[in-house]
Amino acid sequence: MRRKWFDILFSFSGRIDREHFWFGHLLALAIALTIGVLGVFVMALFADSPKSAALAIVILLPAYSWMNLALMMKRLHDVNMSGAWVFAGIVPYIGGLWLLAVTGFKRGDESTNRYGKPNSWPRKLTSNERLRKKAQRVKRRAVVSSAS
Repeated sequence: MRRKWFDILFSFSGRIDREHFWFGHLLALAIALTIGVLGVFVMALFADSPKSAALAIVILLPAYSWMNLALMMKRLHDVNMSGAWVFAGIVPYIGGLWLLAVTGFKRGDESTNRYGKPNSWPRKLTSNERLRKKAQRVKRRAVVSSAS
């Protein structure tokens, strides 16, 4: 489980769906806030040394930027777009809104594209697969209860 989230946050290859994208952003924000709070705490402990706050920012900013870039690139891959489209966010106003719309709200390709299979992280079952699994569970319970 830990390796999966490490790959989601730090790897630039593969695809992620919208759910993992938003949860990944929440996780990245939680990590950044934790590092920031620790930096403030260290700064309060050593009030005469503002270097500790600067150190927290030096650690925090590149890590948080890396996580955000990785999440956005994998979402762009999910909609069959190159990760280079992340630089559209540089365009004032329109670029950021477009990037938010594509990465945060657009449904990904349901078939395999050049970046891999859909939902390469734990995928959701279709309704037929859910019914099949439920039937298997019922059958197993029937076998277990008849054996006892």
